[in-house]
Amino acid sequence: MSSLLARITISSGICHGKPVIRNLRYPVESMLSGKAEIGKAESRNK
Repeated sequence: MSSLLARITISSGICHGKPVIRNLRYPVESMLSGKAEIGKAESRNK
């Protein structure tokens, strides 16, 4: 888990200071909401 947290960075000059995946500038919020949507779709298909 700590290796995942090490990949999250916060900088006021990137994405308005929101946490992002280091070197990719993907907001963590977007990644988690996308993962949640995939989980919902998978649970409906079972």
